[in-house]
Amino acid sequence: MGATLRYDFLANSKNGGGGGGVALNGNGMDTADGFGIDADCLATSKANGGLGFECKGANRQDVALDLLFYPTQQITVKVEYRHDWANNKVFLRNDGSYSKSNDLLATQFIYSF
Repeated sequence: MGATLRYDFLANSKNGGGGGGVALNGNGMDTADGFGIDADCLATSKANGGLGFECKGANRQDVALDLLFYPTQQITVKVEYRHDWANNKVFLRNDGSYSKSNDLLATQFIYSF
């Protein structure tokens, strides 16, 4: 058995955010991963006649805890809990609203040969 604790920080506030390999929609938002600009800022900008150019990307952080199990020499089972948060509401929720934080629980089964 093994464990890993990880902290990541992404300073992504310049020029509307984004990153290499990140596809933004027509509004400059990545609706899947939380990169790009804040939906509230874009709505306020458009309501005031702007195009959202004054909106900046979010600074994102996450903490992840991984537990690794080795039932055999060829099999690894990984269980991960991750908490993400940002200074803007960039995480899409199930109800269509945006939030400043996101929680994730995942498992992975790895067979090596």
